[in-house]
Amino acid sequence: MFALPREWYKKRGRARPRPATRREHQATKARSFNVPVGELFDAWANVATRKKWMGGVAVRVRTATKPKSMRLDRSDGSIIAVGFLPKGKAKSSVAIEHTKLASREAAARVKEEWSARFDALKEVLVHA
Repeated sequence: MFALPREWYKKRGRARPRPATRREHQATKARSFNVPVGELFDAWANVATRKKWMGGVAVRVRTATKPKSMRLDRSDGSIIAVGFLPKGKAKSSVAIEHTKLASREAAARVKEEWSARFDALKEVLVHA
């Protein structure tokens, strides 16, 4: 990164911008399901149901606003923001933003994992 000398900032009465200490990466994924939004939200909110499709991933619900949004803490320190959207009486969608990932490679891997998790969620919702 190009940085101007400290004197340039002092003469102009400005603070020198600080470089980012840690670069964070994120992954996003969305999927539609043929279930009402309340049922989709419950599949995320209910611990027993969530374990069926999340596999061995340990998460803790940070906040939840039924049936609109949820924030989860993952055991690796990353955060998952989840948004729910009704698309009619019997259809809804979910979108996630998984933040605080260490690298681009981790973000790509997590995006693929979410694709598999959404497939598993679909199976749980069909058999519920």
